[in-house]
Amino acid sequence: MLLSSKYIPTELLLHHHLKYLKMVLQNKVLLIGVDTTKLSGTRVTEFDSASIRFEAEESLKSLINEGYDAKWHFLDLSSDTLEALQLDLSNNNYDCVMVGAGIRRRPETLFLFETIVNMIHFSSPDTKICFNADVHDTIQAIKRTLKFSKYESNTI
Repeated sequence: MLLSSKYIPTELLLHHHLKYLKMVLQNKVLLIGVDTTKLSGTRVTEFDSASIRFEAEESLKSLINEGYDAKWHFLDLSSDTLEALQLDLSNNNYDCVMVGAGIRRRPETLFLFETIVNMIHFSSPDTKICFNADVHDTIQAIKRTLKFSKYESNTI
């Protein structure tokens, strides 16, 4: 039942409806990255582990502030985390999944990268997949991909 303005001030009613619309129209985003705290002594990129984690959390905060329903899924490169990722992908309808550079840039994680992309595709063929160049352009990668997907759906 919609709220009636007879009993509720118009500003509150409008706020309630805008909040509902924002919730319904939010893009649901999953960010997948390496849990750098679990990599013993390995530098994933030119940045140290603490810097990468800090930037990852900052990008998540920015996405949420911009209205995205976003969360990180950090992998410690074990098979247990792949099972948890598969469960997450199966139980959620993501509009976009971003696979981080820490997974793609390392030759020893090529198989993991392929596995993740195939898991995303298998779990939800309509989910857009994007990639960042590094932890600093995560938001741009997501916006770029979702913008393209809106363009794509309008032209078909």
